[in-house]
Amino acid sequence: MNNQILWIIFSIIFLALAIFHFYQSTRNIPKLINKGGIKAINGVKMGMSEFVEDFGIYIDDNNKLNRTINVVQAFGYFAAFCTSVYSYLLSNQLV
Repeated sequence: MNNQILWIIFSIIFLALAIFHFYQSTRNIPKLINKGGIKAINGVKMGMSEFVEDFGIYIDDNNKLNRTINVVQAFGYFAAFCTSVYSYLLSNQLV
């Protein structure tokens, strides 16, 4: 009986983690809005619009990487969930 409860607990934990990581894969860091602003002070270029564009590219790259990492983790936890359910069924000799 103890093995059965243990596999149920593992199944719940793995399913919760799979759902959490899948949800996290749908979230993005918002990009900065380039409002133009001050481009030069006393003739010296500030370079803020270039910085905002470069930083936006950096944010896009991080969003893609985080999405990939979280999707892979979600599939890994889902595989662990399936394995623990199968182990539960084996411990009950239902398979």
